[in-house]
Amino acid sequence: MENTRIGKAEAIALILTIMANHAILNITKTIVSTTSSSALLNTIYVSIIALILSYIIYILLNKFPTFDLLDISNFLGGKVLKTIIGILFFIYFVFSSSTLLKNFVFCLQIIYYPNTNGYFITMIFLIAAVFVCNLKYNAIYRSNLLMLPLVVLNIIALFLGCIGDFNFNNIFPIFGQGINETFLIGISNLFAFQGLFHILFLPPHLKDVTELKKITLLSILFSALYLIISIGTILFMFDTTVSKTLLMPLYSAARYIEFGTFFQRLDSVFILTWIISFVCYLGITINTCSIIVKKTTNISFTKFTNIFIILLMLIITFFSKNYAVSTFLTDVVYKYAFFIMLGISVTILFIACIFRKNNAKKSNYKISSNSLTGGIQ
Repeated sequence: MENTRIGKAEAIALILTIMANHAILNITKTIVSTTSSSALLNTIYVSIIALILSYIIYILLNKFPTFDLLDISNFLGGKVLKTIIGILFFIYFVFSSSTLLKNFVFCLQIIYYPNTNGYFITMIFLIAAVFVCNLKYNAIYRSNLLMLPLVVLNIIALFLGCIGDFNFNNIFPIFGQGINETFLIGISNLFAFQGLFHILFLPPHLKDVTELKKITLLSILFSALYLIISIGTILFMFDTTVSKTLLMPLYSAARYIEFGTFFQRLDSVFILTWIISFVCYLGITINTCSIIVKKTTNISFTKFTNIFIILLMLIITFFSKNYAVSTFLTDVVYKYAFFIMLGISVTILFIACIFRKNNAKKSNYKISSNSLTGGIQ
């Protein structure tokens, strides 16, 4: 049983991988488009909010050791609430990962494979992800833990390799289009921290649930640092008007890196690393969705569930006819859905904690009353 659970390092790598793949594909471009030259300041501001929010989520989750959001929903509202929350998160995870997958496929088509059918590339991603998911002993999490250092080294190498081309004047004016856009409208960039949702489903699968605090805070802190480095690279490399038009800003920055005449066009190395990392991301999402289905419906046939999920993802990708539609779904629909799901999750956790506290008080009161009655008799 111990082998089927994940450790602290694997859990942190899980959350960071979610952030890294969103940063590579769309989050960075969205942040720069929203906040212009204040993108770096906004990212630091949003990261602080994410850290505070993650600590609040930890405190609320800690009231129910070994419980995830579905278990807490069951405690609060029974099977009905548990099923509703399970369905909502299943739809959210499948929809968001499918949209991101389509976005990545469009980018790969435009950059490398203009004559290849996009659905062929999509199927390769999905089949690879399911293959890893079906291996024993949580192979997807261990594979991800091995892959993540390369992804982190990539972004650091990208930042250092582009320093010579940086224009630090791009951060001026420091408040971009104004304080309102940086701190009020810009708070919408909190949706970059998608890993917050996966924290809600971690406790039952941890080897040591007492590590949840470290996992929560460290994973969000590392995610924030990764995002800050990514935004800094794009902001210093490109004018904000240029970065808004780039297909994959981090990939475009990678094309400027050259180490002598021998090591050129290192962007292909970055793409290869990101492709493998994205397969891990899909595997994590499919596995999370499979767990939700299992807990909501009591279906234990995992392989059948995984096949159903990839078919559903494939169908959803049909709706994104072009890159513009895919970007709209990611930057608008996906963003608002994030805040709706976040609000629902925190509300359930908060109400469940109050409900639990009131029940505990009533139980103590009954025990005291019975003791007092016994003493009088």
